[in-house]
Amino acid sequence: VTMPKFPPKPVGEKGTLAVAVGDLPNSGSVNGEYVGFDIELVRTFAQKENIDLTIISLEFAALVAAVASGKADMIADCIAITEERKQQIAFSDPYMEDKSAIIVLKKNIATASAGKKISTVDDLARKKLGVPTGSVYDKFAMQRFPAATIQLYNELPDLTLALTSGRVDAGIHNLHVMKSLVRENPDLVLIS
Repeated sequence: VTMPKFPPKPVGEKGTLAVAVGDLPNSGSVNGEYVGFDIELVRTFAQKENIDLTIISLEFAALVAAVASGKADMIADCIAITEERKQQIAFSDPYMEDKSAIIVLKKNIATASAGKKISTVDDLARKKLGVPTGSVYDKFAMQRFPAATIQLYNELPDLTLALTSGRVDAGIHNLHVMKSLVRENPDLVLIS
C-alpha cells in the first residue's frame, strides 16, 4: 500500500525521525532507502505538515531516549505504548494493533517420538528465548517464562541468526514481523 501524496508546499520546519530498521514490514532499509509502513506514515505526516524530514537509524532500545533527550523529534517503529514510556515521551493516538508471536525452527517442532522438542508455548518454559532489547517482549518473556534463559538482541537480523543457528530455541516479536520472517525463511514456523 502506498500512502497518498499531498500537494507540494514550501519547506517548513525541520524534523528528525528516528527508526530502528530491520523489522519489515514496519521499517527497514532496502537499497539504501528507508521503507516500511511506519516510514511511509511519518513521511506522509511530514509532507502534510510541511516538515523537512530527516530520518536517522538507531537501535530499537535507544528510540525512546532519542526523543526524551531531543536527539530526535519523533520515533516510529511499531512502538508499544506503555505506562513507563508515557512517563518519558508523548504518544500519538494508536494507529495499529498487533499481537505477540513466537517462532521456532521447523526441525524443533515436536513429533510423537521427538521427546523434548517444542510443540506448544508451554514447552518454552526452560528454553533459550531471543527477544529484542528494550521491547515489551523482553519483560513479557521474563514474566511469562521465569525459568527460561532470555537473550537480548539489538537488531532483528541478529535474533533471526541466533534462532536459525540454534543459539536460541525461539524468538518473540510482533506478529506482523514474525509472519514476514517466516515468509522469507522456510526453516521457521509460527507456534503462536
